[in-house]
Amino acid sequence: MAQQLKLLLSVALVVMNFCSCLPDRDLFVPNGPTDTTSTGSHILLINEIVSNGSLDITEFGSAEDWIELYNPGAAPVVVGQGEFYLTDAAGTDDLLFALPPLTVPSKGFIVVWCDGMDTIASQIHSNFKLSSSGETIALTRIIDGSPVQADLKAYTANIPDGNSEGRTPDGGAAWAIFSVPTPGQKNQ
Repeated sequence: MAQQLKLLLSVALVVMNFCSCLPDRDLFVPNGPTDTTSTGSHILLINEIVSNGSLDITEFGSAEDWIELYNPGAAPVVVGQGEFYLTDAAGTDDLLFALPPLTVPSKGFIVVWCDGMDTIASQIHSNFKLSSSGETIALTRIIDGSPVQADLKAYTANIPDGNSEGRTPDGGAAWAIFSVPTPGQKNQ
C-alpha cells in the first residue's frame, strides 16, 4: 500500500509539472493543493451528511437530505465536467451522479441535495436519495480516464432525526453527530 501511494504521488508530481507548462485551462488549478490527506489522494472530501429528517429546505420548497463536500486545500478546486462523481451505492455504481463544472474555494463547501431530481438549477440535486437505514457514500474522481475513490463514508441508522454526521473539525479524520446541521458552513 505504501509503495502504491509513493508511486501515485510520483505520478501526480510528474503530471503537475507537465500541466504547469500548459496554457491555463479550467480543468487545472496551477499551484493548487497536492490533495494528499490521511484518507488518500484527493482534493475534495465528504464533510457532512444528513440522511434522516432534514429540516433544510431546497430551492423547490421541500426538506431533503444532503451531502456536503469540502475543499481542505489552500487553493480553489476547479471541477471539470465528468471529473467527480457521488454515489450512495459505493462499489456497485461509483459513477452514479456527475458533479457539474464548478469551483470550490479554499476551505469552501458545496452542498448536494439528495432528492432524486438530477437537476442543476441554482442548487445541485443528485439523481439519488439517501437511505435513513444507512449506506455507503463514495466520492470518485476520474484520473487519466480511470475512476479513483477519493473519499468514502459509511453511515448507519444511528443518526437521530434532524441531526447530521460530520467531520470534526472540517476535513478532519474524526466524525461526530451534530444536533445543528450546517449545510455549506463550518461544522459546529
